[in-house]
Amino acid sequence: MSNHITSNGSVASNVKRLSRLDIPGGGQVEVNGDYAYIGHMTPPHGTSIIDVSDPRKPTLVYAAWFSGGLRVVDITDPFLPVERGFFIPEPAQGAPVPMSNEVDVDGRGLIYLLDRINGLDILELEC
Repeated sequence: MSNHITSNGSVASNVKRLSRLDIPGGGQVEVNGDYAYIGHMTPPHGTSIIDVSDPRKPTLVYAAWFSGGLRVVDITDPFLPVERGFFIPEPAQGAPVPMSNEVDVDGRGLIYLLDRINGLDILELEC
């Protein structure tokens, strides 16, 4: 794998990686403001949201974990991630487990967790 970025056949030698976070199953990425949204194409599926306000030091990952609900992981030290919080919604009537599928975080820190069957939970991380 090359670390060089090319455009029109030329090597961009002034481009450097600020940081890297391996996301199992990561596929599509959307950056909006201080957050990067990564859609998982393969297991564990769902969406991870990463605080990229300081790209040299990402801090929180918000992940929808299907039956595991929401997980908030502090990756200040990427070699020692710490779970800072979780929320497992009630399963929909007749469903054996919740189906947390998507997560979004707004600028106020409100967390929007979408369940495929049961709808939307609006949450706040208490530190």
